[in-house]
Amino acid sequence: MRNILYLLAISIFVGVLACNDPLELENDLFLEDEADIQFRDDFSIVATTILEDSVLAYTPSTEYTNYPFGTMIDPIFGQSTSSIYAQLRLIPPQDTMYFPTEGYDSIVLSLAYSTDGSYGNIDETFGIEVHRIIEDIDADSDYYSDQTFDFDPVAVGIKTFTPAPTDSVNTFIYRDGFDLDSLYRRPAHIRITLDDAFGEELYNIAPPDFADSELILQTLKGLHLRPSTVNSGLIGFDLRSPDTRLAFYYTDTLNGQEIPQEFNFYFTELSAKTLNMASDPTGSPLEPFVDDPILGDSLLFTQGMAGTVIEMTIPELDDLSGVIVNKAELEFFVADLDSPSDTAFTTTQQLVMLEDNADGTRVLIEDATIALQTSSLDIFGGTLMDTDAGVQRYNMNISTHVQNIIDGVAPSTMFIQPFPKPSNFSRVVVYGAGHSTYPMRLKLTYTQL
Repeated sequence: MRNILYLLAISIFVGVLACNDPLELENDLFLEDEADIQFRDDFSIVATTILEDSVLAYTPSTEYTNYPFGTMIDPIFGQSTSSIYAQLRLIPPQDTMYFPTEGYDSIVLSLAYSTDGSYGNIDETFGIEVHRIIEDIDADSDYYSDQTFDFDPVAVGIKTFTPAPTDSVNTFIYRDGFDLDSLYRRPAHIRITLDDAFGEELYNIAPPDFADSELILQTLKGLHLRPSTVNSGLIGFDLRSPDTRLAFYYTDTLNGQEIPQEFNFYFTELSAKTLNMASDPTGSPLEPFVDDPILGDSLLFTQGMAGTVIEMTIPELDDLSGVIVNKAELEFFVADLDSPSDTAFTTTQQLVMLEDNADGTRVLIEDATIALQTSSLDIFGGTLMDTDAGVQRYNMNISTHVQNIIDGVAPSTMFIQPFPKPSNFSRVVVYGAGHSTYPMRLKLTYTQL
């Protein structure tokens, strides 16, 4: 058998030598491959800035570390507003705690600041109103940013404050076994003392019912947090934080001694927590660019929350056929329109690309989805980067998506926006495809079959 294989190899080698000189054969193969691989970066790109009808703000499987709050006037993008609807529940083993029916002292809502902090200028007086939701919220449903729920127009709590998202707070410990005179430091948060009538109503729920979150939701369907001031920035709350809670303070008598105690409700992973958001560019520099592809050739605008999105197509991709995409990279550059005094409005760090699927739902393109499945968007890109020329840029690897467009299995319209959009404060302006120095462009390397 070994001899047969040896003779076969010799025969193939001799046959090759008979047909071609080895060097000549190598050059022919190289030239053939070189002819098949092509590069283009001169595709026409049609792009414009569009307003979102709504953004998916809540799903049962999604939670955010940042829930934007406030009404902000942005010097470039105009007005943005974000308010919060959220359910409260108990966390075991607290739901089995002894809870007396007398001794009520007060009820306080604490809201921990998000680690994402704030956006814009927050060195101002902010106002917040706390309202009682009177409509059922289904924690198993999806909700969009234009969703509202009925609430009692009479607030159960009102507070004005100057945000301090990096300052921790001293607070007393009201727990058995601790020195009641001691203080400990809690992460930065605000405390809103709520109406006693509201607190006493909840406090007087029969103790067995306090151990059943579903029964509690019949009485307390949730809280609505509304901004009452217009500011130059936004703040963010972390509803998942253990320092975000609704606390009943009461006095318990144990062994003849009065002991201050507390009983807490939380915005748990089982609670619906959604955002009602709106964006209004009226009178802003952004306004004339909305839905205008001609102006979109020069500047494009995208913003988090319910802000604008960049819509784009590359018509010439439809003319390509029999093509294998080796690499497709979309490159575009930041246009800094802010004045030197507007440094608080930081540029979006992460952008993604989306497409509309068959049922009209907007989803990440396959390249971004694959990257997220590896737990990082690094493969996809879309991250803000500096250039040697001092102009910041984004690069997106959209090779699979471009192949899908060419093959007719993906829509030709693409959308660019911050990630994740509902919980993202930030915004960015980029140059369009018609800019003379920093044009948006698709750099495509492909093999023509």
